[in-house]
Amino acid sequence: MTIETLLQQGIDLTRQGKLHQALVYFEKMLDIYPEEARVLFNAAVVVDLLGQRNQTIDLLYRSINADPTFANPHFYLGQLHLKAGRFTEAYQSFRDTITRDVEFSAAYEGIKIISSALGHSEAGDKADIVFYTGGVPFHGRTIEERGLGGSESALVYIARALAANGRRIRVFCNCDKPGDYDGVYYGNLIDFHIYRQQHSLPVFISSRSVRPFKTALKAQTRILWIHDHTNVLFLEGENPIHFPIDCIFAISQWQMNEWSRHFKIPNNRFYLTRNGVDITIFKPGEKRNLNRFVYMSRPNRGLDILLRLFPHIRQRLPDAELHIYTYQLSGDRLENQINRLAQQPGVYMRGSLPKETLAKDLSVAGLMLYPCTFYETSCIAAIEAQASGTPVIASTLAALSETVTDGVSGYLIPGDPHTSEFAHRFVETVVTLVRDDEMWQRLSYGALQRTELLYDWNIIAKNWLEKIQRLTGKKNNNL
Repeated sequence: MTIETLLQQGIDLTRQGKLHQALVYFEKMLDIYPEEARVLFNAAVVVDLLGQRNQTIDLLYRSINADPTFANPHFYLGQLHLKAGRFTEAYQSFRDTITRDVEFSAAYEGIKIISSALGHSEAGDKADIVFYTGGVPFHGRTIEERGLGGSESALVYIARALAANGRRIRVFCNCDKPGDYDGVYYGNLIDFHIYRQQHSLPVFISSRSVRPFKTALKAQTRILWIHDHTNVLFLEGENPIHFPIDCIFAISQWQMNEWSRHFKIPNNRFYLTRNGVDITIFKPGEKRNLNRFVYMSRPNRGLDILLRLFPHIRQRLPDAELHIYTYQLSGDRLENQINRLAQQPGVYMRGSLPKETLAKDLSVAGLMLYPCTFYETSCIAAIEAQASGTPVIASTLAALSETVTDGVSGYLIPGDPHTSEFAHRFVETVVTLVRDDEMWQRLSYGALQRTELLYDWNIIAKNWLEKIQRLTGKKNNNL
């Protein structure tokens, strides 16, 4: 007889009110399966019905320890705390339930009861715009504390800018320090599910993920803000056109075209926006070292190529330095290759820095070098370089030709970065630009002009609000 059959027989005895028989049954099962979470949980239910509260609690915790993913014991603990008027403990238990099963509807009801008992006002907690994103842990001050990825940084900046325009903003992410930052509240993803059950959302924006559009979402206007190419793993088997999304915010024309072609989404379903930069910290320094070059991207996006080219650059420019700002390497074959190639004169591995520290370094750099082999949909690093007055020399792959204007804010080298022809042109362009101060000054000025015109987050936020207003008005007119 399987454990499922034995377990069901015990549950049937409990439902028939034969509690003592059920308890004996579960105790015998525990002799055979002492760490079976479901048996421990059902034994706890029977013991509780028999009025033995201390033993109930003990069995529930044993069940939780036996299977940390099992939601039922957390919910039952929540019910016990709620009956005893321990609202804080009950809330945490119901939240732990939802952490393990976001569709556990009774847990949401428990939280609703607690909120009502504590007099929490739905209106007082309501946001104008709610953001959702998965990915790495962060909060509203992470960019001041350590390096952070482009899409996460963009979310922090746009949320701040929207809040500065008088909007109430909430961000739900893998938040390591929930709280209010610069007028924006940051909460965990589990709290998003609780929030969406209790509130209707005037504007909902999901960054990267289509997952929330699969839930029961009470949102008037729904926006998907995309940062990736179509080939990322989390989009396999998905198609945004099948979800209730009002508009897709794309960060480059190239990305919009790729998504439209791949998913067969009409162009009128997109809004073309862009990434930005904090122009209060990314700005030119008073002194420059034109021989100081920077690489600011993941290692697998062309760093190996640059490290192979750098000795040829240094042969022509003996004072050349290459400062590499990147995430910790992944521990694979690429890491060994990069570490080996980096063991050469003039190369400095700087790690991943907070924005203000990075901005100071960029303000004195001569060039950003990026023989990119990755499908960049925007490239915030190139925007930050231009905001610092640092020209960019890069490949033409994907959206880089939109982010950097060839001959205006840098130079774009056509062709495959792995070829000798590309290598020759890249090295020659670097050497020529460093030696021609007039040309460098012209590109640096062009980079600053483009930044002021296109990449100020405050201007981008105002454009967003205008678009959101049009989307909301269109939906209201169609009601």
